[in-house]
Amino acid sequence: MWDQWNREGALSRAAQSMAKARRTGEGVYVEEWQLAPEHHSPAETVLEWCREVVARCRRPFGIDQFDLALALRPATGSPVSRMYRLRTADLYSESALEQFSAFLLEQGGQPGKMAAALFSWGDAAHRAMPEAR
Repeated sequence: MWDQWNREGALSRAAQSMAKARRTGEGVYVEEWQLAPEHHSPAETVLEWCREVVARCRRPFGIDQFDLALALRPATGSPVSRMYRLRTADLYSESALEQFSAFLLEQGGQPGKMAAALFSWGDAAHRAMPEAR
């Protein structure tokens, strides 16, 4: 199947379609949170949100990779952000919670606003498949 697709230029068209999906926001999920001083674990909040979103995403051909951007605007100071490349299984390991917690602790744990944007490569791939059109 892949050989036939490649001969017909379908793989190139699929890659272009995936790039277009990313640029236009298809497969992108966004959430914001206001962090109050009593907010016990923003890292757990992000992790739970990621798990809920990923559970709804498509995974054609086993594509289970996601890009996650976290942005934090502390009550005082400059906004900061961090990017992550994740697989579904990463969201159920301790390392994801540790990474998110470390990012937030680096900012001094100040309350403020936090935003997350998650891009699903599987959703983009599904959109790029000829049958999905």
